[in-house]
Amino acid sequence: MMTRDDVMRLIGRELDAAVAAMVFGLRVVECDPVDGRYGPYTAREEHWTRVNGETYPLLDLLPEYSTDIAAAWEVVQHLATPDEALTITYAKGTWVVAVGSVEVSATSESAPESICRAALLAALKRSEAKNGGGEA
Repeated sequence: MMTRDDVMRLIGRELDAAVAAMVFGLRVVECDPVDGRYGPYTAREEHWTRVNGETYPLLDLLPEYSTDIAAAWEVVQHLATPDEALTITYAKGTWVVAVGSVEVSATSESAPESICRAALLAALKRSEAKNGGGEA
């Protein structure tokens, strides 16, 4: 299982893949370029296509959650529920994102990166609570 330190070390596409898998529950796959686009991709298990007689799940290019604020905002919208206290603040060059229900926060010079790390830390904390302990 991933730890808080593991989350804090993730960067770039590894961070994006972890968010897709742990926050959104998507399956992340690596494969040859699709339509000239390089992956990784997320597989839409409920949608299938046939190519040369073979059946495959439809693939979407993995969003750049950790670098694109529009993609990161999808993470915020996923976290923001009526029962959740979610705060995003900026002071002196640092973004702070806190998820209140599980008492985790993450900081970075990048808003999207802070959003991703806080979401992952919240997912870890919820998983630990469900499984009876561990480190977040």
